Amino acid sequence: PNGAFENAAAICNPQGNVMAMMPHPERAPKASMEKIFESMRLYMEGQACKAVEVMTHPTDFPEPELIEAPFEAFDLFALVSLLITDNEAVSIENALKRHYKDIKISKIEYFSLKTGKNTNLEDLESLLISSGEFFNENKQEAIFTQNSADLSPKAGKKRVLVFEKDSSKGQAMKSHLMQHLTGLTIENIAHAVLWEIEGLTSEEAFNELINSHVLANPHASQIVVLT
Repeated sequence: PNGAFENAAAICNPQGNVMAMMPHPERAPKASMEKIFESMRLYMEGQACKAVEVMTHPTDFPEPELIEAPFEAFDLFALVSLLITDNEAVSIENALKRHYKDIKISKIEYFSLKTGKNTNLEDLESLLISSGEFFNENKQEAIFTQNSADLSPKAGKKRVLVFEKDSSKGQAMKSHLMQHLTGLTIENIAHAVLWEIEGLTSEEAFNELINSHVLANPHASQIVVLT
C-alpha cells in the first residue's frame, strides 16, 4: 500500500494522452519502458497507438507462512521504536483505514541476541544503551527483556513478527557491535519487524488482515503471531 486511493500506481485521463505515475519503472530491469515511450511517440505523430501485451501480477499468492518463534535460542530481546513519525506505518495504517475504520498500526524493530555463556545480560543491556551503537537515543527508544513472554500483546492489541527469509540485518548488527564494542561476545542476532495492531473488531478481521499480505510478502517472509 502506498497511501494512494485504491493503491493506484498510475492514472490516466479517459482520452489516454495524460498519465501520472508514482513508481519508477525505469529502475526495474524487466519493466517495458520502451512501450510507454513508443505509445507517446505514436500519439504525438498522430498514429493510432497499437495494443501492447500487458504484464499482470499473479493473484494466486501462497498462504502466509506461520511459524513458531525461536525464542528459546536467544538470551536477550530488544524492541526498538521510533520517537518520530514512522512513514511506513502511517502509509499502511492509512491504506487499511479504508477497510478497518478504527485500526491503528505501529512498527517496531525486533532483535533477539544469543550471547556467550559467561555474559552478564544486565551489563550487556547497559553497554548497548550507553554505547549509542545499537540504537539512536535522539530518535529511537529501546525496551530490553530477558523473558520472551514480555513480548506478548496487551489486551485489545495484536502483535505480529515478520522475519524476512533472506534478511542479513541481524548479522550486520552483530558485525557492527563486535567491531565497535571491545570485549563483547555475541554468537547470533536475529532481526524481524514487529507490527502492533489495535482496533480490529474480531479474530476473523485479524485473520483477514494476515491473509491480505499487507504486512508481509508471502514469498519472502515468515510470520509469528504473538499470543
